[in-house]
Amino acid sequence: MKKSDTYRNAEKYHDPTAGKAIDNASQQPEAVTWYIKTIKALADIMDLEIVGRVVVKDKKTKTIWH
Repeated sequence: MKKSDTYRNAEKYHDPTAGKAIDNASQQPEAVTWYIKTIKALADIMDLEIVGRVVVKDKKTKTIWH
């Protein structure tokens, strides 16, 4: 599904409310984004490099973020 399709309903009519809800639900929390950036910055300070994907799991919701 293309990004522009998320703002259209099944009949292909423009539906901005549903599109915004889908976008908000699919975004990772700001705390996860901050955490991953911090890990990468710390590795850089220590002259290390992250060579794989950083995966974080929320203990409460069990949601996994990449």
